[in-house]
Amino acid sequence: NKVKTFCNVHIQEGLMEPWIDPNSGDVYVARCYYGQEGNLDIDLPPLPYELIVSSPTVDIWSFGVLMFQLCAGGHPLFPANTRTGHMVSYGTISSWNKGIAENMIYDHVRNPLAQDILLHILAPAVERKSLTMDTILSHPFFKSPDSLSKRNPVMKRIVDQRLAESKLRRQRMDRQTKAREDEQWINNRTITLDRSDLSTTMKLLHSPTEIMKVVLNATEAAPQFPYGFI
Repeated sequence: NKVKTFCNVHIQEGLMEPWIDPNSGDVYVARCYYGQEGNLDIDLPPLPYELIVSSPTVDIWSFGVLMFQLCAGGHPLFPANTRTGHMVSYGTISSWNKGIAENMIYDHVRNPLAQDILLHILAPAVERKSLTMDTILSHPFFKSPDSLSKRNPVMKRIVDQRLAESKLRRQRMDRQTKAREDEQWINNRTITLDRSDLSTTMKLLHSPTEIMKVVLNATEAAPQFPYGFI
């Protein structure tokens, strides 16, 4: 309340309340920005985080969040609970990195030019410090289709790069999916025994393979193969 009074701003109560992840128990709180350089010259109450100086980087990020939803067919970058309206992705925001950005963009945005510019805008703060709106608006995505030729080397390079990376990513995901399916297939058909009981031991000892090994007087040095087929 002291901060709101001093800055003469209205902040939704829900934004200031800590959010607790029901699964992990982690607690998240939205950090606030202020527009003064250096230290605040007022005696603020103790906070669990450092205030952040507002900068154009914040506006560029906000622009990227809006642009993502427009280019992703309405899919929000950070979904909200349909019942309460509160965000349900605080964990994703707090751990945001280049990998998460790539996953979200390649999964939901199909236009290669949009993918390229969003990968720059939605990069972690450290990587977009030098990014300006003039640079963003000079990207081929914001150019008129009439002013862009399919032979334009810059646009062709961007499109080819994004299409190639999208293809590699799909192949990698297909391999990961196949590996999970194979593992699940094996797990569904595998029984783990902590200790074999007498019945199981007798079945193993009297299996066709073991019987044939006895008949043939096979030693430990004998080739290892299913003797039951003999």
